[in-house]
Amino acid sequence: MRELRNLLPVTYDFVCSIGCDCGCAWHLIKNRLRMASYPLDWVGTWYVGIAGVAELVAQDFDGFLKLENLRKEPNPPRGPKDDHEHDYYHDPVVGVDFAHDFPIGMPLEEAYPAVREKYRRRIDRFYRSVRESRRTLLVYWTWRDHPERDVIMKAAETFRTKFPEVRIDLLVMRHVDGQGIRPEIVGDGVFLVDGPFHPEGGHPAFGDAEINRKVFSFIRLRGKRRRLWSGKLNRIRLRIVSAFILDRVKRHAYRERHSQKQDVF
Repeated sequence: MRELRNLLPVTYDFVCSIGCDCGCAWHLIKNRLRMASYPLDWVGTWYVGIAGVAELVAQDFDGFLKLENLRKEPNPPRGPKDDHEHDYYHDPVVGVDFAHDFPIGMPLEEAYPAVREKYRRRIDRFYRSVRESRRTLLVYWTWRDHPERDVIMKAAETFRTKFPEVRIDLLVMRHVDGQGIRPEIVGDGVFLVDGPFHPEGGHPAFGDAEINRKVFSFIRLRGKRRRLWSGKLNRIRLRIVSAFILDRVKRHAYRERHSQKQDVF
């Protein structure tokens, strides 16, 4: 794994998933690299790929999650670890799938305002986190599409044009059948790692945790331990304070208001 250690030699202030589905965010969580939710964590973007994601970020998510564009689709087959509580919606205009946002059985128009507000917070948090960081690593983890090197480089340039005042690095992890993990430097701060991240028999969305850990474990995040303890303390504080609010409605409102500030999922 010396090649991987040399591939990612710096410590980042911010690490964030940019697709292509929830597997990337899940691996960041498992490796303690993700501290809050961001707009591309739990959606599917394989229809537009990394180039479409880069354009979406460059355009401030213009057209993202418009009510009139959402189309309900049959829920795909789901295993024991999958989300059984939400309907599946596809946006054919932007090319994004939403599988974890709209409660099953609730009319779209009724559920939409809360979902729209949730993503507004996550989008704002994403731009703020990038601009407040000296060095950011964006991670595109995919087993569905296979972006070529020229597409990856173009996406990196799009991100860097959007944020000229900070340093943006890009890591792309592509599932490729075969033996071993093959890291490569595509350009300055642009990294590509091919490997059997999603072997047959692995979880449909997440792949093999141990194989993926071999890459994610080499990503270094500045202040990771401090942020983790801060998050735990905030959640403990929320439970203790809300326990003293006897009125059930007020207690729920308090928890909801302060949970939104943390917005981990």
